[in-house]
This record gives sequence, structure tokens and C-alpha cells, in this order.
Amino acid sequence: MPINSLPKTSHISSTAASSAATSPANAPKAGHTPSKQKTLPAALGMFNEIDKPSGHKNTSFGKSAGGAPSKSPADLRPNVTQTAAEYAAKPGATYYPHAVHLVSQALQDNKFGITQSSHDGVIGNLQGLHEGKQHLVGAHLTEAVGFAGDALKHGAKLEFGDAAMTGAGAVVNAAAAGTAAPAHMFEDMRKSDKPEHVAAALSSLTDFGSLAD
Repeated sequence: MPINSLPKTSHISSTAASSAATSPANAPKAGHTPSKQKTLPAALGMFNEIDKPSGHKNTSFGKSAGGAPSKSPADLRPNVTQTAAEYAAKPGATYYPHAVHLVSQALQDNKFGITQSSHDGVIGNLQGLHEGKQHLVGAHLTEAVGFAGDALKHGAKLEFGDAAMTGAGAVVNAAAAGTAAPAHMFEDMRKSDKPEHVAAALSSLTDFGSLAD
């Protein structure tokens, strides 16, 4: 059969394709709004009562317009020290900003910087705790994970002093997340003016496991 006699394949024009994509049948229904992503609940009911999501971070500081880090670890450290002091002076501040200020000031005096990611995590914790979008356990866990990652990176670069310091920070924060932080949260809930917070705190005295989901 001659090639010219073969049937030609039909093509849909770009205009027709765009019209089909925007036809009423394909358009979103009126009044329909996308469902919001649900926040994963905390592991323990005591924290569910507070209902504060973890992982709140402020990533705007120290970023250039293109999103790349614009400050070195040595330059970022003073901002952590100063910001912690400012949050520590605010009414209702917990022990966290005071502790961050003291530790960061000591590290600054000894020429230890802080990575961009850990800087953002700490600043985000300070802001989140003040705004009620973070809790103490989540704040310490954020630091523990961040510093553990920093320790591994410093070790890979043979920066053993920084690796030891950030590794110690990870251990201390992990320990605080399971001791000091929940103890302070318990006291805050026990003294709360919200009955559900008081009930959760008191029930945890006899059966902490009952607070789990």
C-alpha cells in the first residue's frame, strides 16, 4: 500500500485542549474548598490538651532573597543570644528563653557559632513558645534533633570541637525533653484555669499511660 494512502492521525488542537480543561464539567464545584491537612496529634494526651503543634520555625532570618544562607555561624550566634534575652524579658516567659540566653552567651564568649538550621530552630522555638504555637517538650526535641545533625556534620568535617559541643547539646536537650520540660508543663496545667488541663494533669499522677491516644 502506498505510504500516501495511509489514514492520517487526527490531532486535538491546543485551543480545543485548553477549552476542555476549562469546561464547566472540569471546573471546581461552587462552594467547594480544599480540605485542610490535619495536624498530627502529640503522643501524649497531656500535650493534646495543650494542643500545641511542634516544629514551629522561623526561617526568614539570615536568608538572602534567593533563600541561601547569608550569615556565617559566628554571625548567627549573637542573634540567638539577643533574641533569647528579649523573649526572656517578656511577661509570662518560661525557663526556656532564660536558659537559651545563658547557654548561647557562654558559647558566644567562647567563639562557638551556630548553624543556619539550628539557629532557625531555636528562634522558632522562642517565637512559638511566646505565641502559644510550641510547647517545651517540642522545643527541646527540636533542638536535640538539630544539634545531633550538626554534630554528625561537624564530625564528618573533622571539626571535633564543634562536634563535641553540638553533640552535648543534643544529649542535654533530649534529656530535658523527658524530665524538666514535662515537669514544668505538668505544673502549668495543674495551676491552669481550664478544667480540662487540670483534669489531665491530675490523672497523670496515677495513670500517665491513660493520657495516650
